[in-house]
Amino acid sequence: MNRNIDLSKHSALLVFVAGGLAGVAAALLFAPQSGSKNRGAIGRRIREGLERGRRAGARVAAKGGAILAGLEDRKGRVVS
Repeated sequence: MNRNIDLSKHSALLVFVAGGLAGVAAALLFAPQSGSKNRGAIGRRIREGLERGRRAGARVAAKGGAILAGLEDRKGRVVS
């Protein structure tokens, strides 16, 4: 049963990404700007998204490290 749940989550993610790509394609086709302006805007948005992703990754890593440290401390107290 867990395998079915995992597959449905992946399917939902795939549909979400595909919808996003279709939206981007439609926006580019109907954009009132020139191609060079669109490429510049897309590049800027990609850089901004990558930076947000890096910051989010750093926050997750820091939080995970804190959780791991807390678990190791608890393990030490239980074993002692």
